[in-house]
Amino acid sequence: MLAICLLSGFCYKGVLAQPDYSYHVTYDMLLNLDGHRKYVADLYIAATGGLFVFGLDGNPTESGLIARDSTEAAFGFEMLDTARYSIFSDRRTQRILHLEQIPGSGDLCIVSEPLSAIEWEYTGQSRRIQHLPCWEAKARFMGRNYTVWFTDSIPAFFGPWKLHGLPGLVLEASDDSQEVMFFARLIRNMEAGARPYDPMAAGSFEVLDRREYTR
Repeated sequence: MLAICLLSGFCYKGVLAQPDYSYHVTYDMLLNLDGHRKYVADLYIAATGGLFVFGLDGNPTESGLIARDSTEAAFGFEMLDTARYSIFSDRRTQRILHLEQIPGSGDLCIVSEPLSAIEWEYTGQSRRIQHLPCWEAKARFMGRNYTVWFTDSIPAFFGPWKLHGLPGLVLEASDDSQEVMFFARLIRNMEAGARPYDPMAAGSFEVLDRREYTR
């Protein structure tokens, strides 16, 4: 069940200054790649930036990522049970910052890549999720075909993971193989002065371009 409640702003101490966030959305995230694995994910949304933090249940201050494969389409990483993982998307710089493990190493780094436009196709299909009117859109992105349901009742350029560019908040998203799925279950307004947990801000990390990282 999707719950909506009121809360309201912050700032980022990591590689880039974070904007004042307006919304905090909690998602159930399923990666059915080698057996269903359920994650809890949090999306913090502002007009100019979005922070997506996710992981299995556990202590969010502990981290550990095992790189399995460098292809984003395959969600090529494996998370330890205590890991928290983050992606920061910035409209001002048109970049995405992604906390990842350096291949062949236990060290983490921040991978920078372009915030590329996603060519969404609006199907005209509509439905209600809880009491919110939603519309369907489809796109091919990073090797997968995604279907999303979004509501323009809540303005949001950023969605879960790296999905972005729609005129409203994504409440559900899945690829056509049902291997990657997101379901919003709680939406809050942000409290003034609140700070999200961001693993990228928890340490000092080398920043690599995506092309350099995948060599």
